[in-house]
Amino acid sequence: MIRKLLDKFKPKTVEDENFYGGNGTIHSTGTVDVQLNKDGDVVAVWFRCRMLPFTQSTKYTADSLPEQGPGSIKGIVFEGDE
Repeated sequence: MIRKLLDKFKPKTVEDENFYGGNGTIHSTGTVDVQLNKDGDVVAVWFRCRMLPFTQSTKYTADSLPEQGPGSIKGIVFEGDE
């Protein structure tokens, strides 16, 4: 019974073809790059050499930004990637 419950909350296995990062790219940065236009609007967000889907929001101001978490990004899993 407990084993079934634990398996329910176990992370799903990542399919290799949907994973981008790790040791499978030529760059090894653990951050994202945000590209802005001359007006300061976000036009692209990149992880290594791959553009990421994003939305731009004005929900937070410079004084109310949530704290950045520790560490770096090792990889990203894309759903429905071709």
